Amino acid sequence: MLKSFNENVIRVGDLHSRSLNNMDDVTAQRNASQLDELIEETSALSNQLKRRIKALEAQPASGRDAQIRRQQVRRMLRDDHCLVLTSSRRQPW
Repeated sequence: MLKSFNENVIRVGDLHSRSLNNMDDVTAQRNASQLDELIEETSALSNQLKRRIKALEAQPASGRDAQIRRQQVRRMLRDDHCLVLTSSRRQPW
């Protein structure tokens, strides 16, 4: 799911670039439609990821297991968040 989210961010940037350099009205309309669909899909993925993360955080654990789980979730969030930010910064939008 994270991979799909990251790929979508890259595709949104690509479509946004294309829309800025549109050739004609038909191409511009097609790109706008694709961009709208992709943004909607990416938003849905983002919401799914949030729900899954909250579910992971809410799972009962105690002692050392709870501490390890919190560290793993934080590390995963930090690493994946950095990956998405890095990818989106490479985009010319």
